[in-house]
Amino acid sequence: MTAEEFFIKNGSKMLFKKDDVLIRSEEDPSGIYFLKSGIVKMSTFFASGTEITFNLFKPGSFFPMIWAIAETKNSYDFLAVTDAVTYRVPKKEVLIFLEKNKLVYSDLVKRILVGFDSLLTGLPYLLSGNSTKRVAMALLILGRRFGQRTSDGLVIGIKVRHEDLAGMAALTRETVSLTIEKMERKKIIQQKNRFIIIKEPEELKKEAGAEDFLIPALSRDVNYLTCF
Repeated sequence: MTAEEFFIKNGSKMLFKKDDVLIRSEEDPSGIYFLKSGIVKMSTFFASGTEITFNLFKPGSFFPMIWAIAETKNSYDFLAVTDAVTYRVPKKEVLIFLEKNKLVYSDLVKRILVGFDSLLTGLPYLLSGNSTKRVAMALLILGRRFGQRTSDGLVIGIKVRHEDLAGMAALTRETVSLTIEKMERKKIIQQKNRFIIIKEPEELKKEAGAEDFLIPALSRDVNYLTCF
């Protein structure tokens, strides 16, 4: 049985609108959520009110697994970036399922490690340097996670809001908007219907000061209009 089949069979279907809070920090979650559709972000807030986004979950993910496996307090807010469909199952049932399904558990561990690798790689750039470096790195991370290669560049396959980039880069939305405009004028990126196309990945790496950052390899051409 796949993780999706398990959650749909045993879970409570829950629908969330954009900006709805699924789980609040410091609250004991009601269970584990499987994301059937939509995007959910995991973030925290500094005392100053500044938001830091640690992860963006795409369909097929389930969370909060740090709380479930490590048996720690949940320190993060989980918020719907888009309308989302989820299935929630009690933690105990999920842990029993993972114990019996080693391939699902192995895939989960791999996802967590890949996510942490991306976070740790980008964190020094996201929390230091000027606004250009921070926004460029946030875009590179999204390109690695959600990118689709096309003849026009690397399309970030989710609608990226400037406030979400601000959360990733620890900047204000206004600063992010100004930085995005500068990158557009340089023809490094292009915005289309709130999707972002990285036109010049190598130039974006230079803007971030991360020339060695890995992004998806060139694959078959994809009509990026299908993303919009």
